[in-house]
Amino acid sequence: MDFTQAAQLKRYVNEKFSVVLHIHDTCGGLFLTIDEPNEYVKEFVISYCKSMGISLTVSEDGKTFFPGDLAGKESSRIWIAFEMDRLRATAYDGDTGIGVCTFSAEGQEWTIEHTYVEPSYRDRGIAEKLVEKVVIEAKARGVKIIPVCSYAREWFDEHREYKRLLKEV
Repeated sequence: MDFTQAAQLKRYVNEKFSVVLHIHDTCGGLFLTIDEPNEYVKEFVISYCKSMGISLTVSEDGKTFFPGDLAGKESSRIWIAFEMDRLRATAYDGDTGIGVCTFSAEGQEWTIEHTYVEPSYRDRGIAEKLVEKVVIEAKARGVKIIPVCSYAREWFDEHREYKRLLKEV
């Protein structure tokens, strides 16, 4: 599936189900996510991909869709999930957690407390994607960020376009 096909699918899902289908193109290829499991959306995405001749792998929780054939591929499939109920963004290799960026939430403020990536997965940009995921979700919710984690502070120094999300102290 190319990005144009993914964008078309996103538009269809939004119009038909009023559900936002997120397109991700990081750390292992293009994949799609929805915020909450939705059996109707899942079946629609599967049917759409099948009609286009695109194979699809769906995560166990039904929220992440990997277009393309994963069977027999030796390369890892790394993806980032935002888990608001657990106050974190998590990096997965398949179904295995390999990294995390945790935060606490109080009102309209999130404090990024810790970012960690398993040693064998470091130097691939995963920590950056974890912090970025938390920041993008905070921005979408109108939340200010307090970066206590040293990696998150460095991330903000490098990504000045997000400085306005920082809480003034």
